[in-house]
Amino acid sequence: MTRFQRWCIGCNEYFIRPHITEDGTPFFRPVPPDVIVAKPNQDQPDKPVKICELRERIYQGRVTWCWDILSIEDPDFPYYRIALYQTAGEKEFGEDITEEVFGTRPEGEQYPYRDSSGRPVLPYVLYHASNTGRLFDTYHNIEVVRGSLTASVLYSFLVHSLRDASWPQRYAVNVGLPGSMNVEETQIGPRVAVPADPASIIAFEAINDLQPQIGQFAAGADVVALSEAIRDYELRLAQYAGLPASDVQRVGNQARSGYSIALSKSGKREAQQQFRSQFMKGDQELIALTAIMLNRETGSSLPESGYSIFYSAIPKSNSEIREDREQLEFELRLGLLGPLDAYRRLHPGTTLAQA
Repeated sequence: MTRFQRWCIGCNEYFIRPHITEDGTPFFRPVPPDVIVAKPNQDQPDKPVKICELRERIYQGRVTWCWDILSIEDPDFPYYRIALYQTAGEKEFGEDITEEVFGTRPEGEQYPYRDSSGRPVLPYVLYHASNTGRLFDTYHNIEVVRGSLTASVLYSFLVHSLRDASWPQRYAVNVGLPGSMNVEETQIGPRVAVPADPASIIAFEAINDLQPQIGQFAAGADVVALSEAIRDYELRLAQYAGLPASDVQRVGNQARSGYSIALSKSGKREAQQQFRSQFMKGDQELIALTAIMLNRETGSSLPESGYSIFYSAIPKSNSEIREDREQLEFELRLGLLGPLDAYRRLHPGTTLAQA
């Protein structure tokens, strides 16, 4: 789910489809939004009532792209259909192969996904990175996504510059190697082999009466300046994504060690708080839906609603704990804080009676 959350934030929306295996174990399959066509509820636009997922199935002995079409738009006649994918034509979907895949038509009373009250549900949970009141928010923060891809390209250029253009380019005019040097035969002709070593001296001789010249150009790329420019680009990109500049730290104090962008722990906690409510909503729906499907498939009697979730906070570092204690001692000395309040601040979740 840590990786899933990253995908959801990057795409703004992401789906999870629970499955119940033959032995009654829940399995959760992430579904990216680019293989989904969904229709929203008119009264609650951020909730789908029809989902069409493009996925691979084994049909007539070979892997075939198919549409899984599930609809609860009409609660009295929900359905689950399978249709072949087609690239062109007037019809929205290809041939209906539902009976060939399932052996029956799971629609109406035969629709398989219902809660204990008989109400049909979709076997998908749609997670939103932010509450927009819409089903999809495709282009929000797309600049950050494109910027991260640009940063990857810049790093590939940095590797190219480091490997191919980070040293001086030497040249020689009107000079050649002495004839006494070793000559090796190659596929394209003879080649003079010169052993080069930091302790050796390479001798040259003039090949005509013109003034010989030997020199070198400067390195083609300054990799230190280039890596610094990429780091600054990443810094601006992180700030554009909504991360405070004070929370973006520079790791490494030497150019040779490289640079990376890291969030301070306090910034991570703020980000955790920012996304907590949205992902808690999706997690609660996922737990409830899993309970519904388990009850349906295994005959269990799990509660189908009323679940609550507690997320563990990111632990504080030793320096942060020390700073908190010093601040508490300061407030206690001035009488700005009582011992019970100080204890509760050090131990979040403690009631006044427990303190």
